[in-house]
Amino acid sequence: TPLAANAAAGDLEQTPLKAAPRIPTVRAKRAIQILEMAAIAGDVENFTYELGDSLILPSRVAAEIVDDPGGEALAVAARALDMPSPNFQRILLFFKPEIGNSVNSVYRLSRLYDRLGERSALVMLAAWRGSALAVTRAKYQSSLHDGERQRARAGASQTRPGVQPGSSPTVRTGTGGSSDH
Repeated sequence: TPLAANAAAGDLEQTPLKAAPRIPTVRAKRAIQILEMAAIAGDVENFTYELGDSLILPSRVAAEIVDDPGGEALAVAARALDMPSPNFQRILLFFKPEIGNSVNSVYRLSRLYDRLGERSALVMLAAWRGSALAVTRAKYQSSLHDGERQRARAGASQTRPGVQPGSSPTVRTGTGGSSDH
């Protein structure tokens, strides 16, 4: 709901979570031009690539933002680029026909966009980047973890003195100091 989105945006402004660094102005302006051209042309592939590239997001995350049916994720991504409101509205009208064909949807997202603070958008950007890292870590964690466990087992078995079944244990005697056995 719009109220929930507005409340969430307000909560993000106050959150102690770390925000991503601001996208450099020259890079953001270039990205906004490319995104708008791709939106007008209906070029989903180029739009998704540019969005991910300019926000330093994996293609999977960029695709999820673009595919978000409500458009809120796209609003956050556009705010992270500090996109002017008219550019964002044009992108909604051309690129997202399911939103652009509904005056209420365009109005709702435009209001959300105008109320969305830069810090909120950059906190979400950091979260998207973090979730991508978490997925990557989780993907490789089990194999790394198993590999570590195997190495630990191999190392432990090599360093233990082997006592053959049926043989008597060797008795160690020390020359000054306490002995273990």
